[in-house]
This record gives sequence, structure tokens and C-alpha cells, in this order.
Amino acid sequence: MKKVFLKHLRPGYCWPGTKEFFLRHGIDPDDFLRNGISAERLIETKDLMAIKLAERAIEVEVVKNGQQQ
Repeated sequence: MKKVFLKHLRPGYCWPGTKEFFLRHGIDPDDFLRNGISAERLIETKDLMAIKLAERAIEVEVVKNGQQQ
């Protein structure tokens, strides 16, 4: 399972807006800060910015780990 962490929010995502988004979708922002969130959970929101964030996090980890898609 691919996870999204705070480091993936930058650039382009502000914490106040992200926190508000999490609260609207029943996601605990403090849990996110401690443990991250699954990319799948973000995609389930059907929010375009959340989907793009999940995709970015997956791409970053793939490149970082030298994996092929």
C-alpha cells in the first residue's frame, strides 16, 4: 500500500487547506501527521486535488526507489 506523508504536500498544498479537507472527509489530520494516509484513501474521496496528491506521492516513491511502473 502506497502512503502519502506531509513531505508530499509540498509544493502546491497548504496545511490549513489540507487540514480543512481532511476534516470534511472524516480524516484525522493529527493521525495523518503521525502516520501518513494511504493513497487509496485519498483517491476514494474523488477530489481531484487529493487524487493528484496521491499520484504525486506514488510517483515520488517509485522514482526514489528506482522502480519501474
